[in-house]
Amino acid sequence: MLQRLLISHYALLEHLEMDLTEGLTTITGETGAGKSILLGAIGLILGQRADTSVVSEGFDKCIIEGHFDIRRLPLQSFFDQHDLDYSETCIFRREIAKTGKSRAFINDTPVTLPLLKELGSFLVEIQTQHTTLMMAQEDVQREMLDSFNTESGVYPQYQRTYTKVLEISKELKTAENALRLALKERDFNRFQLQEIDVLQLLSGEETSLEQEIQTLSQAEEIKDHFAQVASGLSEGDLNVRGLVQQLYQAIKGFETISPEFADFKNRLKSIAIEVDDLAAEAAQIAEKTEQNPERLFEINDRFDKIQHLFRKHQVSNTDALLEIAQKLSSTLSSTSELEALIVQLQGSLIEWQNTCETNAQLLHNQRMHAAEILSKKSVDILKRLNMPYTQVAFDIQFDLSQMGPHGADAIRLLFTANPGTQPQPVSEIASGGELSRLNFAFRSIISERKLLPTLIYDEADTGVSGEVAAKMGQLFRELAQRHQILCISHLPQVAAAGNQQWEVVKMQDAHTTRSEVRLLSQADRQISIAKILSGAEMTEAALSHAAHLLSGH
Repeated sequence: MLQRLLISHYALLEHLEMDLTEGLTTITGETGAGKSILLGAIGLILGQRADTSVVSEGFDKCIIEGHFDIRRLPLQSFFDQHDLDYSETCIFRREIAKTGKSRAFINDTPVTLPLLKELGSFLVEIQTQHTTLMMAQEDVQREMLDSFNTESGVYPQYQRTYTKVLEISKELKTAENALRLALKERDFNRFQLQEIDVLQLLSGEETSLEQEIQTLSQAEEIKDHFAQVASGLSEGDLNVRGLVQQLYQAIKGFETISPEFADFKNRLKSIAIEVDDLAAEAAQIAEKTEQNPERLFEINDRFDKIQHLFRKHQVSNTDALLEIAQKLSSTLSSTSELEALIVQLQGSLIEWQNTCETNAQLLHNQRMHAAEILSKKSVDILKRLNMPYTQVAFDIQFDLSQMGPHGADAIRLLFTANPGTQPQPVSEIASGGELSRLNFAFRSIISERKLLPTLIYDEADTGVSGEVAAKMGQLFRELAQRHQILCISHLPQVAAAGNQQWEVVKMQDAHTTRSEVRLLSQADRQISIAKILSGAEMTEAALSHAAHLLSGH
């Protein structure tokens, strides 16, 4: 429960300390006095976002702090999971600076707003006039049914399986698109691969082919010229070999005179040997070089085909072509892999869809059961609120073809307060006062199943008065036996039902406007309630009536 609320420099509230008790606490005050400001401050410590306009004029920042007794809640694991210091009194604090900077703390440990909001959701639920109006919306009606069955775990289980179906569907669609593209290109890729594979390329062979083409193209000239070289080196009347031999003989015998002459003679001998080798090699080249038109045609054709592929794939060597062939082969192989993956995903999708449909059916059955209980119990409460002819029902249509994130149910809350009329969609038939009572009835029933320690109602009694207001006050007191209830109200009957009453008052002078919140004594309560009853001019009758209302509790 919320034990203590401290506010500094928030909007019109300069400084506030509220010590709250169990049971029903009512908060009253004239319209515009600042009750909504108080509710906004509580919302901030529960993780709602704020802007710098909430900081009181003339101050650098505002601070809101709430002390919660959490002894009865199983929250130790939450604190351990998020590395927070656990204490039976948990302190939430928000600091909002004029500069726009906002900080949040749990037990003096800095936390993010989502974490503050998550923990706050275990402690407090706020019902506002906006919440009441939203009763007419299908998603709110569905949320009420599911809130009634939070312990079953069926709804989270359905959401997990539905999310899995979406994930597999997305993966399957991606694979099918990839396969469609691969199939579209497969024939072209296969043709390109065959065009390369048929040549059975060897790494770097374009260089050797070009050399062989040049050799065969000039075979006759090569044969003649190398034959002449062989003859000039070692044959004929004047040949290099003979001339070197004559020179060698001319200096023979002088090698003993000096090492220099000996070295010269050896060099001439080496030249003679080299000339013999060159002559032999030239003769061999001349001998093996033959014209071969068929071979020339064959390699010219192969060279042209390779050059064509070079131009087509914009490369300059066979190594690059071989790399392209490898990529094309991998692409063609991936087509088969994609087909296998699609078959696997299709099977998995069917399994998860079946599981999801089963969970959707379980969720539907659970909602039907909750609808029956909620309808019956809400009618009992509404009869106590002077709506004796009320009929409440849920029209829940189950359609697997319309499965979505929240199940396969189309939900309509049907209602009538008049005898002899059939229930109609609540959005079309219920008045503001009827919506208030209907929302109160449902939330009261649902709260029985929640561990929420604190419920805050912001003018949940709008649109009711007189005897109905008195009965609503009694129902608030009954609800306060299970929860701490904070109720902002304009009704004297509800205000009088509280175990304690706080009053919000707007204070003004020539320079400033501020709001104050004060705890009322029993005597002050009588005066406050009398003012609500009679307006500005308080009467003895109003004071007497106020005393009567207070004595009834």
